[in-house]
Amino acid sequence: MAIQKTMLVAEQAGKTVLLGVMTGQEIVAALRGLHIQVNPDAQRSLMKGANKETSAELLASDRIEATPRMKSFLKFADRLMELLERGENHEGFLGAIQLVIPEAFTGARITFATPEMAKGGAFEVQSVLRALGSARLGVFEASPGFNEAFLHLGDGQGRGYLLHSMDAVAKKEIVKQQKLIRKLEKAHEPVEAAKAKLALLEERQRKIQAFLTKLHLGVMIYADSVDAEGHVKGLSMNAEKRLYIEGNALNSQASQEEILKYEQYSPVILALRDLREGFNWMGDDFIESESKTVSSSSQKIFTLSALVQAYSYSIINNNQPLKKLESDVIEEVGQHCNFVEAYWEKITEIFKDTWVPEHIEKPSERIDYLESMRGQGKRNVLFQAIFLLALGRLGYEMGVAADWDPESEILDKVYLLSPKTNQYDAEQVVIENGARVSKWADRWTNTMMKPSMKDGALVGYVFNNSRENIEATFQELAKIAEFTPMTGKAAPTPIPQEVLEEA
Repeated sequence: MAIQKTMLVAEQAGKTVLLGVMTGQEIVAALRGLHIQVNPDAQRSLMKGANKETSAELLASDRIEATPRMKSFLKFADRLMELLERGENHEGFLGAIQLVIPEAFTGARITFATPEMAKGGAFEVQSVLRALGSARLGVFEASPGFNEAFLHLGDGQGRGYLLHSMDAVAKKEIVKQQKLIRKLEKAHEPVEAAKAKLALLEERQRKIQAFLTKLHLGVMIYADSVDAEGHVKGLSMNAEKRLYIEGNALNSQASQEEILKYEQYSPVILALRDLREGFNWMGDDFIESESKTVSSSSQKIFTLSALVQAYSYSIINNNQPLKKLESDVIEEVGQHCNFVEAYWEKITEIFKDTWVPEHIEKPSERIDYLESMRGQGKRNVLFQAIFLLALGRLGYEMGVAADWDPESEILDKVYLLSPKTNQYDAEQVVIENGARVSKWADRWTNTMMKPSMKDGALVGYVFNNSRENIEATFQELAKIAEFTPMTGKAAPTPIPQEVLEEA
């Protein structure tokens, strides 16, 4: 695949940067031809787990669209297509993808346009070239060999592979329907309904192809430099790694809660960032990132600090990912990531209807709902940070027992935690002798709470967030899930004050 694109060429922090656009069709063709690739030595793939499958391997095995992350992206794409059919354009700000010309590729060059070339030409053309300032306009050309990458994706692989997956899924659905029709015909059964569905699938595919043809994504291509003859020098491996790290750090609002710091790269944080894109309850609408606590009048369910610690427990058995940055952590996260993603997907499936009921949309109604779940009369433990952290501990222990296999049957034990079959209210108010009396659930008072005394008499219980409570709650959850832990306690790191305050 040869490429020839007009680009704005400028400098950025001592590097050459090329700015332009590519159509969705061009991006899909480049990905499938392996001319645009994810460098597995510079960043994690869409689903880099125990088998260390790179994005290229997932593409080759035709499994990109089956990854949990891509499934969530495809849901977004379906919604976007529906909106476009209605003539609505208030969603779908896909932005730009960042790429880098790798050092090993030497076949890229730029032919620059200059004001001198435009002399005698149209005044508008001369005006455009003069207005460029220190930037330059040129044609970027590259002719990679078979399966040779001339661009590496630094930031934006989710968007790039989404475009591929939209088309791939549509084609697979058509093939599946065609097979069904042949099967029905062979069995001499009616095929009219199946053919009608096939027509709809084919029409949908045509719409997706038209969408990809018209869609333009901004592209920002980094290179080391361009010489006087226009030959482009690519960037080193270290530069590629840094592009991925900085792109993710700066895109994640690093200042919030000091969870993600520019110079404190954590593979745990980056893995969680990818995971949050797929689960709505983990998004900014329901996770408090501006404050260290969740107030009673908030429609948020957990703080960002609690979410980070719970996820960190589940993947490295340590709740402080920014402090645990030993050299083996990157390898550990890569090995555990697939299983942990599958684990939180099941946790979401089980608890999302309690955490973020779909039928409650108005902010005022959501606040009322959360107050009723957290307040007197229920004290529902599902909304406690300690419960979330205990879920993280359970995820890690299950991962160890499953040898981090995301297909392990051990994960099915999570379904035993369902609120449909378990009581998660710590308090129940009943009427006795005409008076309201609180009945407390021993399961939760013994694991997550401590007695509240007045004048030497017991008046109730309050949540008590401590390391001992994490372990006790984790052990109780393991018991409910009929799961026997193997490794013992979590790493002995202190619980930050913001989690202690989040009762």
